[in-house]
Amino acid sequence: MTGLIVATFVAVAAIVVWGVLVTWRESLRRLAMLDGVMDRFPDARRSKSPWRYPRIEATLDGSPVRLDLIPDTMVRKDVPSMWGEIRWQRSHPAALYVTVDPKGAEYLPDCDIHQRRNLSPPADWPPRTHVCGDSSRAADLLARLDDLDLTAYPRLKQLAITRDEIAVTIRCAKATRRPRLLVPSNDFTTQAVEPAVIDQGLRLLADVEQRLAGIG
Repeated sequence: MTGLIVATFVAVAAIVVWGVLVTWRESLRRLAMLDGVMDRFPDARRSKSPWRYPRIEATLDGSPVRLDLIPDTMVRKDVPSMWGEIRWQRSHPAALYVTVDPKGAEYLPDCDIHQRRNLSPPADWPPRTHVCGDSSRAADLLARLDDLDLTAYPRLKQLAITRDEIAVTIRCAKATRRPRLLVPSNDFTTQAVEPAVIDQGLRLLADVEQRLAGIG
């Protein structure tokens, strides 16, 4: 009887240790997901976000910029995405939101797009592109983006221009399993993010901000 108790204890302890090691290794891989893009930001500082994924804070053209990885745990009927969100502090006279293929339940930096003033997207933009703003001045911002080629940014989910920042949300990866499993966090990859994906978001930020230069 004593031998059985000891064997059971050893087995349980081994399972616990194995679980801790797996969690520790996953945490290390998760924190390294943005290592390949640290050199895009000369003064980059890495930390952990509220989503338990890596965050990069730095300066871009003299203004604070922040890059987050965000697992979309709001999706229920589809395979969720891992979003990359780049927020750059810049001033604008109005707010404009460009969302590609919006769905009923998914993560967006600004989820109230259907409560704002709708605007007609340029004819060359992809189908199911939703555009809205917070005032009549939003149309002035949109006019500056009229010839912006969104097909050059195939991973774009949302471009959010607000009065104090510009944010780009891009798809970094798709989950490998559906979120109905017992451990939702395991649905999302811990593989390193491809630098080309973040480069796409940074190019869009620079392109849009250059087009908005001088507007006031």
